Amino acid sequence: SCRDLRVLMSEPKPSPPALPSIDIGGNMLDGMFQGVYHGKKRHEPDLGQVLSRARLSGVMSVIITAGTLSEARNALALAETDVKK
Repeated sequence: SCRDLRVLMSEPKPSPPALPSIDIGGNMLDGMFQGVYHGKKRHEPDLGQVLSRARLSGVMSVIITAGTLSEARNALALAETDVKK
């Protein structure tokens, strides 16, 4: 019946096991992870949640990108923290 089909389609399907991987270009310093889009605050910081979802998908490490010496220092500081929240 249509109802049974809707129920089957709405049930989450089991995900295949995640393959371990490394994100080689993580732009973790972008303001969007602090909830800022186009200069306006849109939500609370969510970097920890983003990284948790990445871990569940098999991402074991992230190489944080930086374009300047100042950003490189910020990337190092971020890399030395534990953002598992």
